[in-house]
Amino acid sequence: MSSSLAAEPVPISQQQQEEDELKDHHQIANELKHQQPNPTYDNETSTISASSKSTSPNSTSPISSSSPASCGSKTTAGKPCFNAGLADILQFMELIGNLKHTKRTGWVLRDVNDCESISGHMYRMSILTFLLDGSEGLDQIRCMELALVHDLAESLVGDITPFCGVSKNEKRAMELKAMQDICKLIEPRGRRIMELFEEYELGESAESRFVKDLDRLDMVMQAFEYEKRDNCLLKHQEFFDSTEGKFNHPFVKKLVSEINEQRNRLAKAKGASPPPKIEVPDMEANNSNHNRTPQTTTTTTTTS
Repeated sequence: MSSSLAAEPVPISQQQQEEDELKDHHQIANELKHQQPNPTYDNETSTISASSKSTSPNSTSPISSSSPASCGSKTTAGKPCFNAGLADILQFMELIGNLKHTKRTGWVLRDVNDCESISGHMYRMSILTFLLDGSEGLDQIRCMELALVHDLAESLVGDITPFCGVSKNEKRAMELKAMQDICKLIEPRGRRIMELFEEYELGESAESRFVKDLDRLDMVMQAFEYEKRDNCLLKHQEFFDSTEGKFNHPFVKKLVSEINEQRNRLAKAKGASPPPKIEVPDMEANNSNHNRTPQTTTTTTTTS
């Protein structure tokens, strides 16, 4: 790519929001390290229900509460110990397999037929890192690793959206706990995966910010693809609204602009009408009072 890594200035309000979220993440991470109580998830169903529709398959082998097998003296030169803890490795494989069959909640809630799985989303993000040629100042391999790891916790807790009634703080805590349980199955290699997950969540490195852009890019591209496939142009406007103004990398911004231009041209040619406004629950409101009816924010629907 010819575009430089330098992103356009972020509005002060967005910077403040990101700083607050970063502080929350650090606090939760410290609590987990001190083994303080964390919100729990159902190991038998391995999911959080967003509605009557399940978006995560049942787990046939829940995480064991026993300590993971230790390689001890059998490990040489930092290589994984494949002659011990084989059952844990198979369990790790099964958890990764969950991602191949778990549908992304946002599409399920909008009754999208034959919608993508979590692993399908992660795979396209990973492939997009091949577009990097080194001129952007980004580590292409690290970006690929971040993309492959960023939603790994969803193999246990499911794909949590604002419509699930879970606060942001609780979501972070549940995903961190899930990652600890997943990574301990393949120690010492699990530490590398946990480091990548934490890097993505913190969003401090250039690579993590780029991969977050890919996360949002893949979502709007997927929304556009479903609109074309199902002949329902503009139906998934809420997914475009939720990412508006949040892209940072210049090249990703150009791709999003191209998607919007193609989408608007098709909508105009077919005489598509904007959908009704969608009210999205405010996850921040749940942080202070889980018993209170969640506040909502209304997304706008615009066409050009």
